[in-house]
Amino acid sequence: MAIQSFFKRYELKYMLTMLTMPQYQELCKVMDSHMVLDEFGRHKISNIYFDTHDYSIIRTSIEKPRYKEKLRLRIYGEPDDEATAYVELKKKYNGVVYKRRVTYKQEEALVKLYATGNDEEVTQIKKEINYFISTYDDLMPRVYLSYEREAYYCFDNDTFRMTFDFNIKTRMNNISLYSSAEDLDVLSDEYVLLEVKTVEGLPFWLLEFMKQNQVYKRSFSKYGTAFNKFILPTFVQDLERRA
Repeated sequence: MAIQSFFKRYELKYMLTMLTMPQYQELCKVMDSHMVLDEFGRHKISNIYFDTHDYSIIRTSIEKPRYKEKLRLRIYGEPDDEATAYVELKKKYNGVVYKRRVTYKQEEALVKLYATGNDEEVTQIKKEINYFISTYDDLMPRVYLSYEREAYYCFDNDTFRMTFDFNIKTRMNNISLYSSAEDLDVLSDEYVLLEVKTVEGLPFWLLEFMKQNQVYKRSFSKYGTAFNKFILPTFVQDLERRA
């Protein structure tokens, strides 16, 4: 299967309950007639997000500008030096998400990422990533994020996907793609994050479920939530101390 290097779509986010009011379980029942779980089943995704020393990229993103972008390194499945790693430049403009990515072996991804003029083949996507890196003087790996994902595809529309993310974890120290005892919970076990990815609209059956169960679209950033929850308090204290 060819690796898709460019995406343009809407990504809508919803928070579903799992314990007291099992919206996730109820939605899975409804989806059974319309969607199919992909071949990977529930699988782990590990990410490293890049930012500056003062987290200027995520702080700008949290302010909800019309245009924002971020850079991350991603692995699907358990990390392994020989695994495929994706360097992704994710942009959002007026609600539309554009994602560009290039692939490397995990063990060489970080070296290749900063080798702005030394690749054997510099594609247009690599040029865009290089330009993003060049606009910051001190871009570095800043935050680790991982989660377990279930991804579903529509029977009759391969541009419509739904993903559920569980056990979202983060770490700000000893950044690597491997999990650690230092990892912190970003989201309570009470909730699961639903992301609906579409180039068109939502099907009627999903709209009906949302209406009947009072599930509403909301803004949620894994990196933004991790920053606000674990980094911002210390960041503000440091600023006040320097003032």
